[in-house]
This record gives sequence, structure tokens and C-alpha cells, in this order.
Amino acid sequence: MTGARDTVVLITGATDGIGRATARALAAHGATVLVHGRDARRVAETVAEAETAGAAAARGYVADFESLAAVRTMSARILAEEPRLDVLINNAGVGILDTRHETVDGCERVFQVNFLAGHALTRGLIERLAERPGGRVVDVASAGQWPLDLDDPQSARDWHGAFAYGRSKLAQVAACLALAEREPRVAFNALHPGSLLPTKLRPPMLAPVDTLDTAVDAILHAAIDPSMAGVTGRYYDKREPIEPHAQALDSAFRERLLRIAGGLIAAG
Repeated sequence: MTGARDTVVLITGATDGIGRATARALAAHGATVLVHGRDARRVAETVAEAETAGAAAARGYVADFESLAAVRTMSARILAEEPRLDVLINNAGVGILDTRHETVDGCERVFQVNFLAGHALTRGLIERLAERPGGRVVDVASAGQWPLDLDDPQSARDWHGAFAYGRSKLAQVAACLALAEREPRVAFNALHPGSLLPTKLRPPMLAPVDTLDTAVDAILHAAIDPSMAGVTGRYYDKREPIEPHAQALDSAFRERLLRIAGGLIAAG
């Protein structure tokens, strides 16, 4: 695979699991890798790994996605320090929780970390991504999408760990496709990287189906492969283009979701 050299890639949730493996792989392809995580020590470790693996350069950014203020601060720092950004990989997320929690912004934790924070970051960086031809956003989502009631997007009435996770991933995919329609200067695609264990992508009682290498390959394909140049508004099962949940294809639903997300981001 070619396409990574002379490319600046920001990957969120890059300090463990799929994110860390993807950061190493991007480095091995010669990219400049911007590493995000919520723990400064682990960010520094991942930056060092990327440098050792062959990155043109590697730099770290620390932010806890349970705080929208932290996301804004990170976005502002990137705009100040990175004159170029070619690819944003929204990989940060949490898995299936046992109990409903709210963040400092008053949002349901899974909804915020898996969808809202990444969406806020994308909005904050979209102009930088659009400055050069070929900018891409890749949302690492899940096949486990679950219908989302926009009258109760944060599951205040009927919270269940698996449903909250699936709803957050439905929102992530729907917003990605909506942005693809709104912003033609940047390519937006979402993907299910495969079902792995142990990761946040699969309940722990289920056996693994795919390998970490398969997941990394799927993300790299969407993020840097030349064959994906100009491809936008698609959802993939690894490398295979497929249809997402029907709700994610509903344009009225998508536009309302973006309005709700925009209001929450502004209030956060």
C-alpha cells in the first residue's frame, strides 16, 4: 500500500488496541502521525513507538473526550501547531458499560465519547483538512448500530449498555454520511473494522472473529490508500462497501442529528 508518505494523519484513541496498532502501521508507511489519547504517559509511549517504526514525525495530543472543553482546546492547539492535516481518523471510544454515566457536560458518556466528541473535533478541524486536495475523515464505527430516538438521543428513558453503544455508533455513521453531503472538499467515510477480542468493539463474552491486522488494514485502506481518493459518503465492513443501518440513510434524520449535536457542542 502506498499513499502515506508526505501525509499528516491524526488518529484519536491511539494509545491502545486498534488505535495504537494503526498508529504504528501509519508510521511504518512513513506518515507524520499525530497521536491522541487521554493519558499523557501512554501518548508519549505511542509517539516513541511511531518514531521507532519509521514515522516522518510523530507528535502527541492529550484530551479526555468526556470534556467538550478539552476537545476544543485540543482542536485549537492542533490548528496552532499543525500547518497541515490530511487525514483524521476518529477511533476513540468506549465499549459497553454496566451503568449509565454523565460527563462533565451533562451528556451520556457513551454518546459523548463515541460520537459527540469526535464530531466536535471534526467540525473544529474541517477547514484545515480542506486546505489541501484529498483531505479525508475516517470514522471507526461498528456493525452493531442500534436505532436512535432523537427525542431521547442520550437514552435517559431506557438506557442499556449494549443499546447505548449501538446508538452511539449509529449516530457516528449517520453524521459521517451527513457531512459527506455537506462538505465536498473533504472525503468522509465510516467503517466497521471487524469484531475483535479483547477490545471495546465486542462484548467480552463473545469470541473473536477477525484479527487486529484485519482491522488495521481496513482503516489504512480508507485513510491512505490511493484507490480511495475522492470516495466519500460510504460505509464499509472492513474493505467491503455495504449499507449501514437504514436510519443512517435517512437524510431528515441525519440533518436533525447534526442540529442536536451542534446544540450540545455549543452548550458544552
